[in-house]
Amino acid sequence: MKKEVVNTLRKLQKAKHNIESYNLQGEDLANVADLLQKIGVVQEELERVIRGKVEFSIQNVHLPEYDTEAIAMLFGPQDETGNSPDKTAIKDLRDFNRIFEEKVSGVLGAATLLLSDFSNLEEFMKENS
Repeated sequence: MKKEVVNTLRKLQKAKHNIESYNLQGEDLANVADLLQKIGVVQEELERVIRGKVEFSIQNVHLPEYDTEAIAMLFGPQDETGNSPDKTAIKDLRDFNRIFEEKVSGVLGAATLLLSDFSNLEEFMKENS
Protein backbone atom coordinates (compact mmCIF):
# COMPACT_ATOMS: atom_id res chain seq x y z
CA MET A 1 0.00 0.00 0.00
CA LYS A 2 2.88 2.36 0.75
CA LYS A 3 4.12 2.09 -2.83
CA GLU A 4 0.65 2.98 -4.13
CA VAL A 5 0.49 5.99 -1.82
CA VAL A 6 3.92 7.24 -2.96
CA ASN A 7 3.07 6.78 -6.65
CA THR A 8 -0.27 8.55 -6.26
CA LEU A 9 1.40 11.40 -4.37
CA ARG A 10 3.89 11.85 -7.20
CA LYS A 11 1.10 11.87 -9.80
CA LEU A 12 -0.74 14.53 -7.79
CA GLN A 13 2.40 16.65 -7.51
CA LYS A 14 2.93 16.39 -11.25
CA ALA A 15 -0.71 17.28 -11.96
CA LYS A 16 -0.57 20.31 -9.66
CA HIS A 17 2.67 21.49 -11.24
CA ASN A 18 1.25 21.08 -14.75
CA ILE A 19 -1.91 23.02 -13.89
CA GLU A 20 0.14 25.83 -12.37
CA SER A 21 2.37 25.91 -15.46
CA TYR A 22 -0.61 26.65 -17.75
CA ASN A 23 -0.48 30.31 -16.59
CA LEU A 24 -4.25 30.59 -16.56
CA GLN A 25 -5.80 34.01 -16.02
CA GLY A 26 -9.15 35.33 -14.81
CA GLU A 27 -12.12 33.04 -15.27
CA ASP A 28 -9.97 30.10 -16.43
CA LEU A 29 -7.95 30.29 -13.22
CA ALA A 30 -11.14 30.47 -11.15
CA ASN A 31 -12.41 27.32 -12.88
CA VAL A 32 -9.36 25.26 -11.92
CA ALA A 33 -8.79 26.84 -8.48
CA ASP A 34 -11.13 24.31 -6.85
CA LEU A 35 -9.27 21.41 -8.48
CA LEU A 36 -5.93 22.81 -7.31
CA GLN A 37 -7.25 23.26 -3.78
CA LYS A 38 -8.60 19.69 -3.65
CA ILE A 39 -5.33 18.30 -5.01
CA GLY A 40 -3.49 20.19 -2.26
CA VAL A 41 -5.74 18.75 0.45
CA VAL A 42 -5.33 15.17 -0.80
CA GLN A 43 -1.57 15.69 -1.13
CA GLU A 44 -1.38 16.76 2.52
CA GLU A 45 -3.35 13.69 3.60
CA LEU A 46 -1.09 11.34 1.66
CA GLU A 47 2.05 13.05 2.97
CA ARG A 48 0.76 12.51 6.51
CA VAL A 49 0.22 8.84 5.69
CA ILE A 50 3.81 8.49 4.51
CA ARG A 51 5.25 10.31 7.53
CA GLY A 52 3.05 8.48 10.02
CA LYS A 53 3.18 4.95 8.65
CA VAL A 54 5.47 2.77 10.69
CA GLU A 55 7.61 0.10 9.12
CA PHE A 56 6.20 -2.68 11.29
CA SER A 57 2.58 -3.51 12.01
CA ILE A 58 0.66 -6.43 13.40
CA GLN A 59 0.14 -7.73 9.84
CA ASN A 60 3.79 -7.81 8.78
CA VAL A 61 5.51 -8.98 11.97
CA HIS A 62 5.01 -12.53 13.13
CA LEU A 63 4.25 -12.64 16.83
CA PRO A 64 5.84 -15.60 18.60
CA GLU A 65 3.76 -18.20 20.37
CA TYR A 66 3.67 -17.62 24.10
CA ASP A 67 3.43 -19.78 27.17
CA THR A 68 0.01 -19.21 28.72
CA GLU A 69 1.28 -19.82 32.25
CA ALA A 70 4.15 -17.35 31.85
CA ILE A 71 1.77 -14.69 30.48
CA ALA A 72 -0.64 -15.33 33.38
CA MET A 73 2.21 -14.77 35.84
CA LEU A 74 3.22 -11.54 34.10
CA PHE A 75 -0.20 -10.04 33.37
CA GLY A 76 -2.48 -11.83 35.78
CA PRO A 77 -5.12 -14.45 35.05
CA GLN A 78 -7.43 -14.17 32.06
CA ASP A 79 -10.90 -12.81 32.62
CA GLU A 80 -14.04 -14.92 32.20
CA THR A 81 -14.27 -14.28 28.45
CA GLY A 82 -10.78 -15.67 27.87
CA ASN A 83 -9.41 -12.32 26.75
CA SER A 84 -6.13 -11.50 28.40
CA PRO A 85 -4.81 -7.92 28.26
CA ASP A 86 -2.26 -8.84 25.60
CA LYS A 87 -4.91 -10.41 23.35
CA THR A 88 -7.12 -7.36 23.74
CA ALA A 89 -4.21 -5.06 22.85
CA ILE A 90 -3.44 -7.11 19.72
CA LYS A 91 -7.11 -7.02 18.69
CA ASP A 92 -7.21 -3.26 19.20
CA LEU A 93 -4.06 -2.84 17.10
CA ARG A 94 -5.55 -4.96 14.31
CA ASP A 95 -8.72 -2.87 14.39
CA PHE A 96 -6.65 0.32 14.24
CA ASN A 97 -4.65 -0.97 11.27
CA ARG A 98 -7.83 -2.01 9.46
CA ILE A 99 -9.45 1.40 10.01
CA PHE A 100 -6.23 3.14 8.94
CA GLU A 101 -6.09 1.12 5.72
CA GLU A 102 -9.75 1.89 4.99
CA LYS A 103 -9.12 5.61 5.41
CA VAL A 104 -6.02 5.48 3.20
CA SER A 105 -8.04 3.62 0.56
CA GLY A 106 -10.65 6.38 0.71
CA VAL A 107 -8.02 9.07 0.21
CA LEU A 108 -6.51 7.09 -2.68
CA GLY A 109 -9.98 6.89 -4.24
CA ALA A 110 -10.36 10.66 -3.97
CA ALA A 111 -6.93 11.08 -5.54
CA THR A 112 -7.95 8.84 -8.44
CA LEU A 113 -11.00 11.03 -9.09
CA LEU A 114 -8.87 14.18 -8.99
CA LEU A 115 -6.35 12.68 -11.40
CA SER A 116 -9.22 11.83 -13.73
CA ASP A 117 -10.39 15.45 -13.57
CA PHE A 118 -6.85 16.54 -14.32
CA SER A 119 -6.72 14.24 -17.35
CA ASN A 120 -9.94 15.79 -18.64
CA LEU A 121 -8.49 19.27 -18.12
CA GLU A 122 -5.30 18.29 -19.89
CA GLU A 123 -7.25 16.98 -22.90
CA PHE A 124 -9.29 20.18 -22.97
CA MET A 125 -6.13 22.30 -22.87
CA LYS A 126 -4.56 20.30 -25.74
CA GLU A 127 -7.68 20.64 -27.89
CA ASN A 128 -7.92 24.40 -27.30
CA SER A 129 -4.32 25.40 -27.71
